[in-house]
Amino acid sequence: MKTFFPVLLLSMLACASPLCAQTPLSTVKTAAGANDPLAHNYLSKTRKWLLSEKSLEIRFQACLTTSQHLDSRQDCQRGSMLVAGQKFRLVVGTLSYYCNGEELWAYDAPNKEASLYPYDEGQQWINPVALLQDYEKHYRAKYIRQETIAGLPRNILDLTPLQPSEILKIRLYLNNHDQKPFRIEMYYSQEQVYVYDITSCGPASHVSEQDFVFDPARYPEAVVNDMR
Repeated sequence: MKTFFPVLLLSMLACASPLCAQTPLSTVKTAAGANDPLAHNYLSKTRKWLLSEKSLEIRFQACLTTSQHLDSRQDCQRGSMLVAGQKFRLVVGTLSYYCNGEELWAYDAPNKEASLYPYDEGQQWINPVALLQDYEKHYRAKYIRQETIAGLPRNILDLTPLQPSEILKIRLYLNNHDQKPFRIEMYYSQEQVYVYDITSCGPASHVSEQDFVFDPARYPEAVVNDMR
């Protein structure tokens, strides 16, 4: 696994619930680098929903696979994310991430090692809310098609980085009835793909500032690396 387990959550994650299907619009051709108007229409609804929530608690399963064998998944780990605007706490397996909007802590439990980084726009792929707020600045969005998955129609969109990036593309599967993400696939070089299947989500309760800050006092044996 990568040190920064690739997550788009994030803030783009959401629960799926069965509702009526709708006929998808037809995609349109656009100039190079421009956003597909149809993809923008769907993502605008996703963004509107996310921004209407003060906080979210999301649970998901993250797996590693390849672009040639998407159904053959390995190294699956359960994960959870707590999101409140620009702040988030992410736990995937034995790795934990804390961000207060200015600093990002990464804690590796087995190695008892914590690293502190400055948080900036270059790390928006970690925080889905931040990414969705400005996705047009960093990605070209394109509508691909609609598929029926787990008995319900899902709209498939691709986000392609406008600048050189370790991420080749992000594929989003949005519920057709509400445009909330059902699945996220992140494509890296050498055919590596990280798949995130959302298992549950909902409004978070009892959220405090301490939820988004790594407390070294709780881990006295941890080695702290200040990378700022």
